[in-house]
Formats: sequence, C-alpha cells, structure tokens
Amino acid sequence: MPGATPSNPVSFPAPVVRCDNALKGYPRSYGCVFPQSKNVIQYSLSGYVKEVAKHIKDAQASGLPGAYGGRTVLQRLYDDRQIRRNRRTSCPDSLPRPAGKSCDEYAFASTYQGGALLGRFSRRMVNETQNTDAGRDLNKFYTVNRILNKDPFQVAIVR
Repeated sequence: MPGATPSNPVSFPAPVVRCDNALKGYPRSYGCVFPQSKNVIQYSLSGYVKEVAKHIKDAQASGLPGAYGGRTVLQRLYDDRQIRRNRRTSCPDSLPRPAGKSCDEYAFASTYQGGALLGRFSRRMVNETQNTDAGRDLNKFYTVNRILNKDPFQVAIVR
C-alpha cells in the first residue's frame, strides 16, 4: 500500500509446557499441560452434587484452604497410605452414617491439605450418590488436567 509504514516486529516468549507420563493410575498415558495455568474444579449448589457443593462452600468459609480466587490452594497427594490416613482422620469407619448418607471430607483426602496432614478439616454426612459422583468428578478432573503430585488447584462453588 502506498504510504504504509511497516510495523515493528514483536516477539512473545514461548509458553512453558510440561509433558509427562507421570499421571497416577495411568503409567502409559502421555500428555502435556501449561503448568502456569490455574487449575480449578467447579461444583454447583444447584447441580447433581449440591450437598457436597454446600459442604465445600461452608468448609471454605470456615477458613479451610482451596477456595477459588483466594490465596490458598490444595495440592494433589499421590501417596495412597497417606490418603487413607487422611480419610480415616476425617471420616473414620466408626462414625455412624445415616441410611443413604456417606461421610464427605474437606479438604479432600487426596490432597496434602487433607485431615491428617493439615490437622483441620470439615466433615458432613451427605447424600451417598452425590458424594460418589463428586469423588468421580474430582478423579476425572485430576486425569483430564494431568494434576500430578503436589500440583496446586482450587475449588470453585457456583450457583
């Protein structure tokens, strides 16, 4: 074009990418993620796991870590022995469970902020099916987002 001035070249740094085959339970699974991106799992107060979502919201309001937008995070834990210890601390088998209910713990037993490690936790009896579904969603979140040992994430509670 007549009279056009060429622009100055601009360069941007390449994003950091982490590629691995270290996903717990999937040793032959390879994948890549942008480790600087924030990982957030979302539960809805009006969705199919609403009792679990309400529990998490209340637990976060009490000061437990991992609330979306807050300064704290949860970190995934791989050690099965420690996960069982977290779960036994927060939801021991000796705790009575009403019919159709199961014990839900927050922070999640599968995190370094779980009951035995952090020393503080919340537990609530919630609908058993909802609790199972919420746990399945958490495991899917870990897998799809390649959340590895000690990787940080937060939990968002939405309407």
